[in-house]
Amino acid sequence: MEIAGRTERYWCPIKYANNLKEHHSQYSKFVDYLDAKNYRGKLGELRDFSDILETEKKIATLPRNKMNRKDVV
Repeated sequence: MEIAGRTERYWCPIKYANNLKEHHSQYSKFVDYLDAKNYRGKLGELRDFSDILETEKKIATLPRNKMNRKDVV
């Protein structure tokens, strides 16, 4: 699901018109449905995945028994 979320973040980071019960980790960063003005302004930021790289670096330094994403996010 994470790969799909990152792909969607790059190509079409727009929230769905209907509310979702569950969503991937990137969904909260998406632009609201029908918000074209903010979409154009935020697209470059959404295509910058440095926030994910920083999280992955933190995870890589955790001891094996503490590798829980909630510890670093």
